[in-house]
Amino acid sequence: MDSSLTTHEIRSGLVVSISGQFDHHLYRDFHALCDRVQHNQQIIINLENTTALDNSALEMLLLLREHTTRIVLKHPSPGITRILTVANFDKLFKIITPTPA
Repeated sequence: MDSSLTTHEIRSGLVVSISGQFDHHLYRDFHALCDRVQHNQQIIINLENTTALDNSALEMLLLLREHTTRIVLKHPSPGITRILTVANFDKLFKIITPTPA
């Protein structure tokens, strides 16, 4: 499956949507994002359409955290939430899980 990273600005910061696999294939785009981020700008990482996440994705999130600590990981799947929790990312990032219908 292809992966993509798109961004759009909102009043309070920047929304980053990741579709498909969040892995090393997105490194170049993610690094460019980090260069764009202003110090302490709010970043919402929308993981709603993210199907998988690997160690390189975790490293990219840590890289982003060097630029701002105001990062929200929004709507990860249960499997991705489990990975983030095992890696203790729930202590580093605010994670918003979808509410059951």
